[in-house]
Amino acid sequence: MAVKNKLLLAQTGPKMKKVILAGILGALVSASASADTLYFAYKGFYDAYHGVLKPNESLTGHFVANDLNNDGAYSKNELVSLKIGRLNLENVCESYSDGYFISYCVKAFSYSASEGLTIDAYRNVSVEYNAHYNSVKTGEFYKYTWHGYDSGHITSWTWTPETKFVTSTSPVPEPASIAMLGLGLGTLMLARRRRR
Repeated sequence: MAVKNKLLLAQTGPKMKKVILAGILGALVSASASADTLYFAYKGFYDAYHGVLKPNESLTGHFVANDLNNDGAYSKNELVSLKIGRLNLENVCESYSDGYFISYCVKAFSYSASEGLTIDAYRNVSVEYNAHYNSVKTGEFYKYTWHGYDSGHITSWTWTPETKFVTSTSPVPEPASIAMLGLGLGTLMLARRRRR
């Protein structure tokens, strides 16, 4: 089969070879559009439940998004998934009710280096004697409440003027960037071979 393909390629004219090469390069470039992961943290909150300032308390998370319009910023329609604190969501809004109740939604999302991160999202789950309520609106509050039959937990933090925001990109190179490196090296080797 490989011999047959080599013969077919050898019999094609120079224009057809360019078309085939352009198709292969186009496929590789389109495959390189991969999702970006950005890790972030907020530090320093006011604990509204306990009534104390917690300057060393951190709220961490990350999001995965595709910069579809290549503007260096991410909007809600480019978001794939989001995790902040105990809140872990895909970019959908859904509700279920069948002896239990689940409702979750990313209502608003955006990120740019100049404007920062905007998140408005929630997830509520209620099953018999257990209920979990989790919501965040960056710049305002983060809440996590869990109530069991005879116990519970409440986290209720609000942003302060001293709340700090820190970001970092994924430390591991994406597979698409490795493919692009291979394509670049292959192109250089092909150009060098043609010169001989």
